[in-house]
Amino acid sequence: MLQNRYPQDELRQFYPKYADKLAEISGQLEQALTYKNSSKENRELPERYANYMTTKHFSLAIERNSLLLEIRRFSQFTRFLLPKEISELKQITALSGVVIMINISKKSCDALIFCSSQSEIQHIPLSHFTYERAHSLSVTLFKILTVSNLGEGATRAISLKYSTESNVDIFFCDMLSQLWVEVVKLILKCIGLTVCINYFSSVF
Repeated sequence: MLQNRYPQDELRQFYPKYADKLAEISGQLEQALTYKNSSKENRELPERYANYMTTKHFSLAIERNSLLLEIRRFSQFTRFLLPKEISELKQITALSGVVIMINISKKSCDALIFCSSQSEIQHIPLSHFTYERAHSLSVTLFKILTVSNLGEGATRAISLKYSTESNVDIFFCDMLSQLWVEVVKLILKCIGLTVCINYFSSVF
């Protein structure tokens, strides 16, 4: 979903037709994904329509991948929407100081830290964070965005149970709290950064 909203300004500057086509497919794909996810939770959706949207989701994904392959044939877009290589990360690190990558897989979750002051890459196992947990949190975030009308292609088919504005805030804070305890806090401790607890206590 994040890649569907990737800025396409540079692509549009050189190849506007490709940028427009990618934006169109990405918008349709996000809408199809919305209905695909909602069909798993909303039994009121007709099964035939839910199956149609699932099929459409896969066909749009294939079409999008084919379009990306075409775009990557252009010399200045060979790495378009691909993960950055080590050499690129080192260049970014030289400018910003620290780059942190979080890896999430069914085998394990961990973080890799690229730091300008150190030659070696630091590895942090995230032993209490799992693929299933990450997936659950992403679904929760998707619902929050939809309920808040922040999701492009938002639909009433997805909703948080007993959702109100205050409850949405509670869900969001709970999600951030889990990420803080199981991911962020461990990484900050490893790179030697501390947080003022009194400040956060006063905020919440």
